[in-house]
Amino acid sequence: MDKRIVLGVLCAMLTACGGGGGGGGSSSGGSVPSGPPQATKTAPPVIPNAHVGVAVFGDDSYGPGALDVVSLFDGNGQPLPSPAVVTIALPYMFDLEDIAISPDASIGLIADGARTLRVFTGLAARNPVISSTILDVSAHGNDLDAVRLFNNGDEAVISADTDSQLYVVSGVRSGAPVFAQAIATPDLRNGLVLSSDDSVLLARGYSGVTVYAVAATTPQQGLLGGWIYHSFTETGNFTAVPVLDAADARGGMASDPADVSRAIVVGGSSLVELTGLPNSAAASSAVPISGARNSFAVAISPDGTTAFVGTDAGIAVFSGVNTGTPAQTQSVTVPGSNGDTLQQLSNVQVTSDGKYLVVVGRSAQLASGSNGYLVVLPIVSGKLGAPVTTVTNVPVPDNNQLLVQ
Repeated sequence: MDKRIVLGVLCAMLTACGGGGGGGGSSSGGSVPSGPPQATKTAPPVIPNAHVGVAVFGDDSYGPGALDVVSLFDGNGQPLPSPAVVTIALPYMFDLEDIAISPDASIGLIADGARTLRVFTGLAARNPVISSTILDVSAHGNDLDAVRLFNNGDEAVISADTDSQLYVVSGVRSGAPVFAQAIATPDLRNGLVLSSDDSVLLARGYSGVTVYAVAATTPQQGLLGGWIYHSFTETGNFTAVPVLDAADARGGMASDPADVSRAIVVGGSSLVELTGLPNSAAASSAVPISGARNSFAVAISPDGTTAFVGTDAGIAVFSGVNTGTPAQTQSVTVPGSNGDTLQQLSNVQVTSDGKYLVVVGRSAQLASGSNGYLVVLPIVSGKLGAPVTTVTNVPVPDNNQLLVQ
């Protein structure tokens, strides 16, 4: 990965986010606040969900530094066979590792391996605007590997690629996030998943998966300057999990949207189900993934019954997630175009209505991270059908950073 440090100011062509983000420049947020916190500070409200029918992902160093936005559906909610890709150039950003979006799609975050965090708005209108204000993580970490945004749209957890800490940033909705507090980790943790209700944080690295119970707390100013609205308590650390094949972003993990006490972890040729999250966490025995040598990403259906695993051979479908006994029911080779197929399906996501699986993977013919495919497959009774959408020549992130909103 290209880990170049960003130097200099950002290009004037980028428009600042609204809401008090200010103009260009760097916002490190690393100083201890001077003076007492504001007594009247309240937590931002939870933002309602909105479904705008777009897929969003970054280039993960396989491009010039850009955010890719694909409108998947027409005005009647039907999938478009060959939708256009809108590419938003990000000068002075390289190696986009992860993306987070608020529930209403009004605001998002981009984590860059070149140690910067940026805010964007306008996704719901299919016209993302990138803030000219950056959060430089150089004082706290080596680069940015993952970012998860809370349902209030103002607070996020980031992995800064350090061996002992994650960080919380806040002030996202202002357009100028700042560091708020640190979260201790047993080792490097560069993949993050936050449950749909913000109550469980999973952090994964090469040595295992750490579980944190997350609870709303009285708003207070953190030691690093920003406001904090949640506390984090480590409740489990699992080392007997599959080998990590795809670090960063969601790190081969998925939280069950229907039952946040469950999650799936994949890697190598097996998966493990975590149950009892967060306070009575337990890990199942490894379940083999038939037909695959490596697995990179996983998504769980909205009803919590089915897991879809992206592998080096296609998609492996597992039923029984809701019962704690996942069993493989289907192995699907995903076609591209002109006889091509997809390999290294490193990005998978289920649409919020549970009707479609969206995947991004490399071309078997070209075997390149720069010329891959985005494919949409229908889900009928827990089984995948033939593709209804195929987009060619898209960058393929090595990590599962694809979001479908």
